[in-house]
Amino acid sequence: MTAQTNQTKQTKDIVDDETFSDDSEPLDDREVRTTPDFELIPAIHKMLVSPTLGINLYARRQRTKGRQIAHFGLGESPFGAPELVREALAKNAFRTSYLPSEGILELREEVAKFYKRYFDIETRPEQIIIAPGSKQLIYTAMITLASPWLIPRPSWVSYVTQTRIARTQAFRVPVYEEGNLRITERSLRKRYNDIVESVDAETLIMLINYPNNPTGLTINKDEVKKIARFARNNELMILSDEIYANVTHPSFGEKHHSIALEYPEGTIVTGGMSKDRSMGGWRVGVAILPEGNPHLVQAFKSIGSETYSCVPAPIQYAAIEGYRDNPEIDAHIRDSTQIHDYIGQWVYQKLSKAGFKTPPPEGGFYLFPSLNHKKNELAEMGIETSLALTNYILHKHHVVLLEGTAFGMPKEDMYFRLAYVDYDGDEVLAAFRKDPDKLKDDPTSFIREHAPYVYKGINSLVRFSSSIA
Repeated sequence: MTAQTNQTKQTKDIVDDETFSDDSEPLDDREVRTTPDFELIPAIHKMLVSPTLGINLYARRQRTKGRQIAHFGLGESPFGAPELVREALAKNAFRTSYLPSEGILELREEVAKFYKRYFDIETRPEQIIIAPGSKQLIYTAMITLASPWLIPRPSWVSYVTQTRIARTQAFRVPVYEEGNLRITERSLRKRYNDIVESVDAETLIMLINYPNNPTGLTINKDEVKKIARFARNNELMILSDEIYANVTHPSFGEKHHSIALEYPEGTIVTGGMSKDRSMGGWRVGVAILPEGNPHLVQAFKSIGSETYSCVPAPIQYAAIEGYRDNPEIDAHIRDSTQIHDYIGQWVYQKLSKAGFKTPPPEGGFYLFPSLNHKKNELAEMGIETSLALTNYILHKHHVVLLEGTAFGMPKEDMYFRLAYVDYDGDEVLAAFRKDPDKLKDDPTSFIREHAPYVYKGINSLVRFSSSIA
């Protein structure tokens, strides 16, 4: 069964119209009932499990069957929660009460200090909302704000799907060019002028994400200033998904510069602990709402109270330690980000030499390679879509990837996303801290020894490239 088949296979219960056979007798006067036909909203009919989660389940099943595959499908930081946060969770396991839907004050105070310390963002606890993941906060914004959304292409898999579930209008902003996959003021302006005249709305909202999933690219300070200036001049609101902010690679040469520093009155920032502190399954998301918008803050609180109620109490109290100023937290963020940088550069160089077209990673732990320049050769192999490409690589070379169409790219464009984090995070982190120079000076031997799936998987992709006529 292919990954796609595994994701899309639908099961359907069959209800017999005859509850009893001809020779059966009803018990007393019990009614004969049939299952009602529940009507789904149109967007749900086309929905599948999120591609990232679906491919992760597939890869895990294959490994439980003993199949050796390289799993580059799910972007999950593998290093595990910092020890002091794990200890705090155990100490707070006794807490069972419901908490405020916006999050406890102590946690929001530490979040405000964290954003000031790392990103120089001035914010108050009253502007901060804590929710079960930044994904939930982005969706809350979509069902709260009555304006059309601009979604860059390519973008993370859930953005457009969430707009459909929320029944809100969304427009794609194509930013892709060969060798240039980052949002710019120029690409935004070009698409904005086309859209603004065709919609009946005073305000539009753009969702940006940097460092970016799926491309691994980020935006420098000068470009952030240009985008902010354009947004302010056109009264364009921004939701800036900055979940990878602290995973900006040292080799990029700049620290992350939040658009909230340039356009605070019109920007919502979302983030969390999943990427830089390796705590995805904890489901702690953060939103910083613009100051002076009490109705917006109240809307987020109200929706939270009527849906998820609150982030679990033990998690919130433990998360305080995850945001508190502490050398262990700083070291976890610094060391894991440096590892992502070194491994990403090694993967980039290997693939580039093998003929894949991809810009070097600048943040996060992704590459978004293209084989568009090999379309003719791939067509001769029966490969004409990015899904066919990733399926071929999966079955012939045992490497799990996510096709470009999952991120909004045209199906005939030969893009795929590669998450280069298939290794034991505890082992890699310990080896790096024991000898930091080895990964820097001799990445091949370090990766071969401590990240064998990455080593074997990338070499499998190199062999695939060499097999293309």
